[in-house]
Amino acid sequence: MTDHPWIQSRWVALAPLLASLVFSGCVWAMLDAPQRQHLMSESGPVEQISWMLWLAMALAFALLAKAGDRVSTRVALAVLMVAFAAREADLHKNITGKSVLKLSFYFQDFPLHHKLI
Repeated sequence: MTDHPWIQSRWVALAPLLASLVFSGCVWAMLDAPQRQHLMSESGPVEQISWMLWLAMALAFALLAKAGDRVSTRVALAVLMVAFAAREADLHKNITGKSVLKLSFYFQDFPLHHKLI
């Protein structure tokens, strides 16, 4: 048993989240509008780093297992993280030519296999 029982608390997971929110808020407040637009643009660093982090999470779920972890759960989580990465990288627009998140995509004349993907 560790000398720091607070580390075992599930609430300790909030610390990195809160720290990143405070850090992000401070950076956001210090930047002017063009800098913020560059950071958050589709080809900007935030967008690029986020899909890379989703893929890193997929690898972590696939490769870093504890004893007793079910393979099916790890595979499902890895697939979900890859789907998040694909969405963040706008892979759906590259495949279909249009955003699949718009309702009009499903009512227009696109191939069925695009709609199923």
